[in-house]
Amino acid sequence: MEYKISGQISYDDFMQFQQFNLKSAINKLFPWWQKLLIFVFLGIYFINELRKDNNLQKIVIFIIIISLLIFFSLIIYYSKRLYKKQFNIDKSNALYCNYTINENSIIIEFEDGIISLSKNDIHKILFDKDSIYIYRYPNIAKIIKKRFFVDEDEYTNLLLFIKEKYAEKVNNK
Repeated sequence: MEYKISGQISYDDFMQFQQFNLKSAINKLFPWWQKLLIFVFLGIYFINELRKDNNLQKIVIFIIIISLLIFFSLIIYYSKRLYKKQFNIDKSNALYCNYTINENSIIIEFEDGIISLSKNDIHKILFDKDSIYIYRYPNIAKIIKKRFFVDEDEYTNLLLFIKEKYAEKVNNK
């Protein structure tokens, strides 16, 4: 069985991939139960501190919360600018690609050349709601979008094919 797909990713696709990578990294560092525990303990701590009559502590807690919100807002803002710059610098991100996927390899053809990935060359394969990410390196992947397919059944069949033939590279987490 062999699948042939063609398509070009957009800046929005690239951003979706970067957000997926960030979310995966955070989930790997902090599983959901750890995030919940941290949130609960911080919530209990802040509520206990706010119940005290010490106004200085209330001001310090308020400043910490505002600082954290500003910090995370700046990270999100600058990461979007950084991703846009990265997308524009690396023109291979926006090239039209022809993908050939069979049991032994994944071949990606674009105007600058050909990448032939055997099973050993693939670092991992991950799936998003409408994307397949084929990682050649830990943080660099080729993206196959659902819209590259004529119909949804073809996309679903490819997902099943990859999960079966490349099972050792598919990360189900």
